[in-house]
Amino acid sequence: MLLNLVFLLSIVLLPVTNGLYGNYDGSSAVAVLYGLHLSIIAGLNAWLWWLVMRGFRSQLIAALFPLAALLPGTAVAAYAPQYASYFWFLAFGGLLIRRRLDTAMPARPDVAARSIIPWSLARRTHRRARKA
Repeated sequence: MLLNLVFLLSIVLLPVTNGLYGNYDGSSAVAVLYGLHLSIIAGLNAWLWWLVMRGFRSQLIAALFPLAALLPGTAVAAYAPQYASYFWFLAFGGLLIRRRLDTAMPARPDVAARSIIPWSLARRTHRRARKA
């Protein structure tokens, strides 16, 4: 629960770093701070997905992709802050990866049992899948 609160706190603080980045667009220090803040949010998001899915699944790949795009963008921000936003834009590719993996991977009954679906509904779905 503490991890979820830290994640939400980092999202609440996003307007502060976003305002700094908007006002001091050419500053490499502010661009690095903004990139680190986005990277922390992406890292906490991936950590929460890992805890929810209890291991390595396709959703975790899609959650780690923004982190992999934001960290190089933050490194670029240290030297050329005007180009960092192009790297940070690549983080939205995680949404495309998640959509692609969700349509490519068949639904698994063991994952449905651990999801938000009530236990009785998950059991009925699992029985139907075994009969088919």
